[in-house]
Amino acid sequence: MIAKILQVTTYPIDHPDHGGKLRSFYIRKSLREKFRVETLSFSLSQGDSIAGLSVNLDHDGCMQVIKNGYLADWGINDYLGSRPELRARVVSAVKEFSPDIVLIEQPFMWPLIEEMLRDRAIGDALVVYSSHNNEYALKKDVYEGIFRGADLESNLARVAEIERGIARRADLSLAVTEGDVEYLKSMAPATDVLLYRNGHQGINDAPAKSRWLQKFKDYERNWVFVGSWHPPNIDGLHALIGGGINDLPSGRLKVWVFGNAGPGLMATYGLKESDLPNFSIQGLAETDEINSAIAAAAGVVLPVWGGGGSNLKTAQALLSGKTVVGSKYSFRGFENYMREHGVFLFDSPAELVAGMDSVRVEESYVRPSVEQELKWENLLGDLPEKIEEYFLKKSVAG
Repeated sequence: MIAKILQVTTYPIDHPDHGGKLRSFYIRKSLREKFRVETLSFSLSQGDSIAGLSVNLDHDGCMQVIKNGYLADWGINDYLGSRPELRARVVSAVKEFSPDIVLIEQPFMWPLIEEMLRDRAIGDALVVYSSHNNEYALKKDVYEGIFRGADLESNLARVAEIERGIARRADLSLAVTEGDVEYLKSMAPATDVLLYRNGHQGINDAPAKSRWLQKFKDYERNWVFVGSWHPPNIDGLHALIGGGINDLPSGRLKVWVFGNAGPGLMATYGLKESDLPNFSIQGLAETDEINSAIAAAAGVVLPVWGGGGSNLKTAQALLSGKTVVGSKYSFRGFENYMREHGVFLFDSPAELVAGMDSVRVEESYVRPSVEQELKWENLLGDLPEKIEEYFLKKSVAG
């Protein structure tokens, strides 16, 4: 009989478009080689509804309860608490699935799962915490720019409580970096933590490369940045302005920004397109479109100077085979690859802007160790066996 895993996320992952979704998607893909895996996911929509294990939350109603979109991860628990009928339907769907293993991606839905375990809606399942970050440190960086006083303290306390709770209750934890391993062990010294770094699927197809080459022809150098609406991404792009990117002559270089980091930059700093002469804000795009742009570009830029985050974009940049220019900070967790061919890292935004304008750019670079070590299928190759090992151990222990 194939064991069943309930993966729990705060977002749908069938069409992943940012770091957390991508990590969750490839973890699920790996585990499906040995287990039946279904995902309990949540997304904001018009009206409350549930189809299987996909839960839609009414956007306006949710915002009334949680007050701020930056709380729309752990805040989902509060919203479900205010909608007992919807919550009961979620619990019923989980009971019907009857998982043998619960895999929680990021800590935020732990309050819901903890209640289900306590109420026996979920049986004696193996609990696996799949950490993506030191969430307290990440949220502290984000919240300090948004909240003040008692609101800041209470929101951070909630994150700490949830993260500590799942770390201590988990039978097994997964982490992204050595630092995250140490962080989890500091909260739960007796719990095993397995290290699975972030990776990427690589750029296998670039069907629209010729079209992007045509778009790029008016600029000497075209750099691609891919990032979500996440403060370190937004602030990193804004730092390029402070570093003098807008002072470069017209036609010298262009930064093509994919994902919601571009709209986030404009909204956060009140900028118009005319304020960003050397940027092109592309917004959300399909994977093939992004891959095609990267294949046609001079390379990938990684202007992230602080904060947390999955830094999957670093693996993506390395696996692209293109020139990589970025901050040294953007290679946290990837220190072994800082000296790869075609990688140029800098200490300040001004130095990075100068580097974007001056580094030697080749059409492509061969990085054998990157190919071998950073593709998802290689990184996660033994994950199903590891989970099975802990599941069988728990089953024998009773």
